[in-house]
Amino acid sequence: MEWIQNIRGWNEHCIPQDATINVAGSFFCTSGIEEITIVDADRRPLGLMTKQDYICNTLQENTHLSVIDCNLNKSWKLISERQILPQLLLTKADYFLRVDDGGCFIASIPKWKLVNEYINGNETPSFLIGHGLVGIVDSAGDKVYLKSDQVEDSFMDESFLDAFCRSPLWAGLIKNTQESTSMMGDEFLWANNNWTVFTLPIYEDDNLLGVIGIFYRSPGMRAIKRKMKQLDEINKEFSIIFETSFDGFTITDGQGRVLRVNRSHGRLTGINPQDMVGNLISDCVKDGLFSNPVTMRVLQEKRSITVQQRMQNGKHLLVTGTPAFDANGNIIRVVSNVRDITELKTLQDKLAEKEQSSERCLMELKHLRKQRLYHDKIIAVSEPMRNILAEVKQVEDKDVTVILLGETGVGKGIIAQAIHQSSKRKNEPFIDINCGAIPENLLESELFGYVNGAFTGARKGGKPGIFEMAQHGTLFLDEIGELPLGLQVKLLKALQEKQIRRIGGTEPIPVDVRIMCATNRDLKQMVADGDFRADLYYRLFVVPIYIPALRNRREDIVPLLEYYLDKFNQKYNCSKKITPELLKNLLQYSWPGNVRELENLIERLVVSEPSTLISGEHVPELRNLKKTYYDNNANEGTEMEIIPLRQAVEETEKHLIREALKRYGSMGKAAKSLGLDRTTVLRKISKYQIPYAYTKN
Repeated sequence: MEWIQNIRGWNEHCIPQDATINVAGSFFCTSGIEEITIVDADRRPLGLMTKQDYICNTLQENTHLSVIDCNLNKSWKLISERQILPQLLLTKADYFLRVDDGGCFIASIPKWKLVNEYINGNETPSFLIGHGLVGIVDSAGDKVYLKSDQVEDSFMDESFLDAFCRSPLWAGLIKNTQESTSMMGDEFLWANNNWTVFTLPIYEDDNLLGVIGIFYRSPGMRAIKRKMKQLDEINKEFSIIFETSFDGFTITDGQGRVLRVNRSHGRLTGINPQDMVGNLISDCVKDGLFSNPVTMRVLQEKRSITVQQRMQNGKHLLVTGTPAFDANGNIIRVVSNVRDITELKTLQDKLAEKEQSSERCLMELKHLRKQRLYHDKIIAVSEPMRNILAEVKQVEDKDVTVILLGETGVGKGIIAQAIHQSSKRKNEPFIDINCGAIPENLLESELFGYVNGAFTGARKGGKPGIFEMAQHGTLFLDEIGELPLGLQVKLLKALQEKQIRRIGGTEPIPVDVRIMCATNRDLKQMVADGDFRADLYYRLFVVPIYIPALRNRREDIVPLLEYYLDKFNQKYNCSKKITPELLKNLLQYSWPGNVRELENLIERLVVSEPSTLISGEHVPELRNLKKTYYDNNANEGTEMEIIPLRQAVEETEKHLIREALKRYGSMGKAAKSLGLDRTTVLRKISKYQIPYAYTKN
């Protein structure tokens, strides 16, 4: 009679009921146990958690729960120390918790350990263990226990076990129990497998309590031969791959002795594989076959190592040595891969040469850009433009933010370039970007750049943004009013902190740039409408410069006409001239596209006019040029453009305020002549962005 306290494998670990699942996990990780008993404050068992329960609850993100509140799936039963093993084998429970006379926990044990203990104690053939199923039926033929003793055997899942209970094998076990007979190696064919069955009776004081059935699955010699053939095919396939690989391979043992070398290794290195196999790598070095082998470094440092080597045959090789370890951390093999990178090295050298050439071209491009900026003329005959040049002179050598205001085509970009070329940063880059010309989803990467792998389609190695490209120079943000609100926040942060982060990057990049921007929109009104951030508005409006429309500085029209006529005559090898009648019409035109429209029109006339004298007769829109209502020389009989009434009122107000300021030179006198108070005039000057040169006092 075997008492349960004498059985090996009891687990004395327990955990209080209010402990979390995380705490239980630490026991499983550090103690190597498979289950832990849950007890109350008096060590009375309340439940049992297995490692499988812990894993399931972790996957369900229940680790914050106490162990008593989590999902527990195993059945258990309390037992005393006075119970004997046969009684427990016939008890339906997955685990048994042993307690003392006071009900306090002593230890736990899974039922499968008790079953194995009983089987091992009855001289059962050891070759049966680990090859199939173990089942128990009681004396009435009812199932008590059925488990696979191969945990990793996915073939024997729950559905298989259910089917097994309906098989002839299980029926034979029941019959064996009912008839008190035994099976000692009886063979059955079921589920395409040959099975050998052994039975072991369970007695208590000569009373038969039940029977243990050991079901041994024997595939047969044919299956064994099939496995051996598969292994042989795998070995042949490995040899084919090893020998036909374009890369060279060597395999050494843990002492550095060469075991295998493929043909490609000999082709790449010029070393006969037969001179290496069976020899130590160190001896190969002494024999002068090669120097500084990667295998010796791998054995010394116990890690993968990659080096470049240039062989005597002129080839450049990339050699990678990789160690393989046993369970104790000892190196048992070193696999060295040798790849020919001679062609890659040649391409790398050519790429470096191309990069140097590109750098020279970039320097030449910068020089040409500077030359172009120097030669671009700013026509400043009118008083408003002379005032603007005076403002430019004041700020050009000061590292201050400048915002250029004015309609489209008035020349904001030319003014920005002129400021840069007269600044301390003139020898550094001038980078401009049109914030309204680039889609919103691309604009951020253009501004700040991105790192390698930041998004699908990102260029390998990443890309710098224009902030980095303008380092130490000037960054000109044209059409700043079109910048999306989301990017306005990031731009403000970059301006305030003087550093940026690439998209997908974590490291800040310091930037030293001078900011200039331009817009044809009323940013103040956009701030009021919520379309532009107030904090960014005030950050940019350090020095605003308003560039008036061409219709408000008509003194500049003739010089501009002469400049562009000369420019395009030279470009197209012509000597065209403008007729007095066309000149009169051009002077009366309102120029909604400003200087840009004038430039494009002159180029069009030079190219399309067949005669030397340009009359513009064949250009339909020039036949009906109309003066606008705000032309200072407009007569009552002159035909005018029809424009919205609100715009006409605003233009009239701007014109009258501008004329009053020019005539009287005093804010007070100008307000009095207009019949307005000084505050109203100041408000309208701000609203219409009338040049500050007019507001002298």
